[in-house]
Amino acid sequence: MASEPNLPLPTAGKPQTKSQAAPQPADADVIEQVREIIVGTRLREIDDRFGRLEKMILTHNSRLLNLLDKRIGVVEELIEHQANALERLRTESDGALQSLEEKLRQEGRVLRAEFDELAVTLDNALQQLRETLDAETSALRKGTESHDRDLAELFQEMASRLMNAHGSG
Repeated sequence: MASEPNLPLPTAGKPQTKSQAAPQPADADVIEQVREIIVGTRLREIDDRFGRLEKMILTHNSRLLNLLDKRIGVVEELIEHQANALERLRTESDGALQSLEEKLRQEGRVLRAEFDELAVTLDNALQQLRETLDAETSALRKGTESHDRDLAELFQEMASRLMNAHGSG
């Protein structure tokens, strides 16, 4: 045993421990072989599982994205359809409102004309009624005066007869 190539040289006055010793290439190979025997198969299984899981997640994510894109497309189409329908309704209602306003204006003009005509007719009828009432009132006054004269004459005649009958009797 001349010199052992695997042993590290001692440092100045301090003894070396195993944890301070740097592994040598042959030791590293042995450690790697032991690790491979103990956990290698398990690590490969875990790596395979993670690979499959990652692939499943990516596939599922892709499906979800496609489904989301389709649903967003459907919602966008629905929104566009509803917006177009709303615009049509607004246009139709604006036209109907304008038409209704014009009809109301026309009806208002017709009603105003009818009202004015009725007011003139009513004024004329009232005027005729006043004239007729005035004429009847005048006639009644004249009739009353004539009637009063007739009554007065009758009373005078009766008084004179009573006086004559009473005086002769």
